[in-house]
Formats: sequence, C-alpha cells, structure tokens
Amino acid sequence: MAITLLIVGCSNLTSPVLQGFYQSNMLNGYHIQFAFQNDDSTFVAYINNIEINKGTYESLGDRNYILKGDTAELKINLEKNDSFNLNIENLVKNLNEGKPIQLKNINKTPAYFDQTFSDEDKQTVENLLK
Repeated sequence: MAITLLIVGCSNLTSPVLQGFYQSNMLNGYHIQFAFQNDDSTFVAYINNIEINKGTYESLGDRNYILKGDTAELKINLEKNDSFNLNIENLVKNLNEGKPIQLKNINKTPAYFDQTFSDEDKQTVENLLK
C-alpha cells in the first residue's frame, strides 16, 4: 500500500493538471492571469485583474489543451513544471517584444476578481489586444 501511494505521488509531479491560478511575471506594468476551474473545465483570463476572455477548456492529451473563449480560442501546452507559454500575437508584441509570455501556477485554487474598473482602465487593457 505504501508503494502505491509513492507511485501516485511521484506521477503527479511529472504530469501536472491544468487547474488553479496562473500568472506571468510583470511585463511593462502588466500581469497576465488565468484561473482554471477543474471541476467544470472553465477558465477566465485577465490582464491586471481585468477580464479579457472566459469560456471552457478541454484536454487534447499529452498536456495539450484548447481554450474556447468568448473572445478567442487558444491552444496551450502545460509544461512539466506546471507553466505554459501564451502566444496571443498582439499581446506578446505589445508587452514582450514578440516573445511568448510564460505563466506559472501560483496556486491550485483559482482566483477571481470583481470587475469594477474605470472605462479608462478597461480601454487600456483592450488596446493591448489590438
């Protein structure tokens, strides 16, 4: 019985599951954030806590996922270290010199934010995606 628990524990370290809260490092004053709710396969994407996309996701196998959002559809690959690279063309061009943006899991519990922001803040975030 102890051997079984050890194997399960070790396999979890090599095969992370897409769930919880992922965040990028600060890029030109902005954080990119994703919340993944594993029990109903939903996600919400944010820039500086302002929602930019939400929808459902599904596993394509081998740590590959498709995110079907209300504003965009994305494909990501979850790395063994529980991170993924985001490659939204205009966003990476505007924030990261055209290079993919890495998001790391910072908590297995997703975080959500109240969406009370000024029109100016929302417009600034929307402009990053154009």
